[in-house]
Amino acid sequence: MSNGFRLVGDLAILEGEKVRLLHEFKESAWVIRIDDAKAMPIKCNGKDLEIYECEKDIEQKLFLIGELNRLCPHSKSIYEKNVALVHKIMNHGPKIFDAKYRSSVINELVENGEASKPTLYKLIKTFWCSGCDSHSLIPSYFNCGKKESADESAPRGVKPKYYATYILRPEEQAKIVKLIERDFLVPNGPTFASFYYTLLCKTHPKNVELANQGILELMGNVPSYGQVRYLLEKHFPADVIQKKKAGDKTFERDMALHTGSAAGSTAQSGLVYEIDSTICEVNIVHSEYRNYIIGKATLYVLVCRKSKLIVTFHLSLNAPCWDEASEAIAGLANSMEERCKKYGIEFNPEDWPAEGIKPREIVADLGPEFTGKASDLLPKELNISLTNTPSQQAHRKGTIESTFHQTHVAIFSKVDGQVRDVDSRKRQREKREFEANLTLHELDKVLLMSAIMQNRKCIKTNDYPIEEVLKGNVITRISLFNYSLRNEMGVPTRFREGEARMKLLRQGEGTLTRQGIRFNNLEYSVGPSNENYQNLSSFVASLNGSQRKASPKVAVRYSGQCVNSIWVEHPGIKTVPVQLFLNEAYRQFKDMSFAEHEIVHKQLNENNKKNESATLELQVTFTKETDEITKNARERKAQFPKVSADKQKKLKPEMRKDEQRTQRTKNPLFVSPDNFQSGDSKQKYGENQRSETRIEAEDVQFTELPLVSTVDNSPITPKKKKNSLAAWAKNNKPGVTNAN
Repeated sequence: MSNGFRLVGDLAILEGEKVRLLHEFKESAWVIRIDDAKAMPIKCNGKDLEIYECEKDIEQKLFLIGELNRLCPHSKSIYEKNVALVHKIMNHGPKIFDAKYRSSVINELVENGEASKPTLYKLIKTFWCSGCDSHSLIPSYFNCGKKESADESAPRGVKPKYYATYILRPEEQAKIVKLIERDFLVPNGPTFASFYYTLLCKTHPKNVELANQGILELMGNVPSYGQVRYLLEKHFPADVIQKKKAGDKTFERDMALHTGSAAGSTAQSGLVYEIDSTICEVNIVHSEYRNYIIGKATLYVLVCRKSKLIVTFHLSLNAPCWDEASEAIAGLANSMEERCKKYGIEFNPEDWPAEGIKPREIVADLGPEFTGKASDLLPKELNISLTNTPSQQAHRKGTIESTFHQTHVAIFSKVDGQVRDVDSRKRQREKREFEANLTLHELDKVLLMSAIMQNRKCIKTNDYPIEEVLKGNVITRISLFNYSLRNEMGVPTRFREGEARMKLLRQGEGTLTRQGIRFNNLEYSVGPSNENYQNLSSFVASLNGSQRKASPKVAVRYSGQCVNSIWVEHPGIKTVPVQLFLNEAYRQFKDMSFAEHEIVHKQLNENNKKNESATLELQVTFTKETDEITKNARERKAQFPKVSADKQKKLKPEMRKDEQRTQRTKNPLFVSPDNFQSGDSKQKYGENQRSETRIEAEDVQFTELPLVSTVDNSPITPKKKKNSLAAWAKNNKPGVTNAN
């Protein structure tokens, strides 16, 4: 003990009790009793204090300095908040030691919502008792500096009131952890409560059975819900639990943290474009019959990844496919001036700074149109790399996804006939899709105006040029692209006129024939009015000469959306591919797609295969009956004596005339009188005749026709003993005859 120099926070003895010196002024001093749980500062005579040094107190203060560096972020935030509250109270000086003044200060903090009254009193008492050291406000301060380990059986927390605590053995804990990883931490797995009940049935089946019989109390004889939950959180971090429960794809798509962006990793504008398709959330109507809704349209958009500039877009009624995607990519080389004039929109070249610029890379999303064989044309023909992002990771092409969202938001409240999948399942919703009134071309015009508006609009981005900001320029998609074009890109690569459209057409192989080219079971040719007709005709003739062994093949380019025309290249015309048109013999397939024609042709082949057996049966039946007729005819002919060839030649005209008279008798042009007198004539030609058209005999005028020989076309005079056909009809007028 010593009575030397005294400082605030020193330990002292006052009337046999340990106290802390809080403040000393002349002969008076403020102290606080350490061992009293409810102690508050008291005033005493400074001469009565006996200061002493405690090595343990010094060690604890030094330990607290290192303990602060080991705090977790949550504990550190609590510590900083407590220090700020204590400093607000201690800033009032020695007056805070007075009970009334201290009470008013604390009540004011409580009214301001800083903290509760018990918390504030606890903080200032801890601060004073520890020697006015702010490190004493560290959470779990009283456990700091303990070197001895706690007893394993030491009680922790509040004991259960209605049941005993179940003690988990190490081997049982290991078994539960394995079951958690196998049965609970799986995609689309059970909830933790459901897993807990299943766990009890697997680990303690006997206890569960006895509990069901009412023999044993389950709680206290099996691991509690909290114990199993503790093992889960102890062995598996929160992010691991979330990833295993959601699955890798869902976690990466919806839950994983993303510290960067695809746009931020792109060096400059105009190098990388993103392309994607979506179904417009607007119904459209027929162009001529506007009261008929024809569904939704497919929208392809190309966006510059760095500047977010909408470069071009393509609207179609067809489903997403390479033909429509190639139309959108070919739009990079098309003139936007013609498109604006088509819809009567004022054209401003500054709105389309990327017109004609060829990118180095196009990013897609594993769509079928970008994974098929036709997509190889992009790098082979145009020297543009095609990159497909992994599935279900929209953040890797977030620029195009956000553009779709902004486009839908821009037009959703402006047009009629909106259809949203989110609202489709709502009950008693307002069915606005039947209010559709826009055609495909009108919707295309709306989207064109929307693209111009979005390119001109000011955007918020962290990746902006500081020089432009200091100049006071507005940051838009257009300004970002132009800045990169001037300062980073240099001279960009541009498309040649007509290059993109022709090189992105599908490629195939046709066969040269005498009529033209046969491709996909269709034939194409060039009309005589075409200036390349003579070159193509001579080229076809040379390849189809008599000395060729097989039909030569020729490369064909075509669009899968229409069979009306194809394009071919040949040595006679090297500059521009020749366009061939569908022959008239195949006009029933005009305006069809190649897929539709393939379906029809395939169905035709299937029908022919199905009819092969029926055709074979008909041929067999015909042959069998014909053979029988021929056999009978031969047998009848064998019954007559043979006639020489000269006699047959001499009697041939007379025998022919006789056979003609026989045929006329068997098949008369008019009904004979004997037939009218028979009993069945009334049934056949009378009132019960089904035909409704009847002609009276008096109204029929008969003309006597001259008889002509079928051998030499000479006139034949009928015999006098037989009445002529006209005389017989004149003398025998039937009552009613059938007009037919």
